[in-house]
Order: sequence, then structure tokens, then C-alpha cells
Amino acid sequence: RALFGRAGDAQGQAELFRGTVAAAHAKQGDVAKASAAMEAALEVYRVSADRDGEVQTSFMYARMHQESGYIEDAIEVAQDLAESCARLGRAASEAEARHLLAELHTSNTEHKRALAAADAALALLRKLGRRGEEARVLQTMMNSYIAQGDLARAEEKAAEVRESFAACGDH
Repeated sequence: RALFGRAGDAQGQAELFRGTVAAAHAKQGDVAKASAAMEAALEVYRVSADRDGEVQTSFMYARMHQESGYIEDAIEVAQDLAESCARLGRAASEAEARHLLAELHTSNTEHKRALAAADAALALLRKLGRRGEEARVLQTMMNSYIAQGDLARAEEKAAEVRESFAACGDH
């Protein structure tokens, strides 16, 4: 969809908010204004029942907070996203959101939460048969173990990462 070509309808307005306004404010370091634009986009998607737009925008919103150093806010958005995806039966998006949570908790030195989120993502990905994505979650787990100083478990995860990548053809 062309961003400005649809700016007169609800989804076009939401795309304008998230794609242009929020990005510009975030780039200038004004997270409050960027957040307001993201919230406006999310509201449009919710009202219009555009779940794809809502999920995509929520991922962008969480990443924006992460890149701006607002990890707690990113965790809150990602947690809401994971729960929403679970309610909607969107297992692949839920797995991605739970993996994002694992990354965020790892960067926030909340390793038990990181590993719990990663375990939940792995369970979903294994049901879906997504080995490549599974390997990336295992890498996040490995990084969490390294950050904790648990090198034995990190090595176990590294072996699982290699196996997972080999199983899907990535070496």
C-alpha cells in the first residue's frame, strides 16, 4: 500500500502516524511524541479491527522503545502484544513477541523472565515447525546464559543452535 495514497482513510492515517510521524519524532529523540503517534495509529487499527496493522504497529512500537533505551516500556508493549496474539490465535506472531520479550528481559538482566519467554516462544515455534526461528530463540537463550555466567548451559544452547540451523539448511 502506498503510504500517502491512502492517507484519507483510517488505515492510511494510521500508516502515516506510525510510518512518518512516529519515526520522525523517534529519530529526533522525542519518545513522548513518537509514542503518541504510535498510540494514535494503534487506536485506528483497533477501531477498524485491522489486526494485522495492530500487530505490526505494536512490534514497531516495542522496537522503538528498545532502540530509545526505554526497555521497561518496550517490555510492556511486547507483553501486551504477546497476550493479544495468543487471544487472537496468531501463534507465529505470539512466538515472535515472546522472543522479543526474551531479548528485552535479557538486556534488562531479568534472566529468569528471559528464559521463560524464550521457552514459550520455542514451544510455539516447534509446534509450527519453524526451525530457523527456533535457532534464533536458542541464540537468545545462549546469550542470557552467557550474561549470567552459566557457560555450561550456554554451550548446551550453542549446540542446539547448530543442530537447529543444520536441520533447516542454514550453516
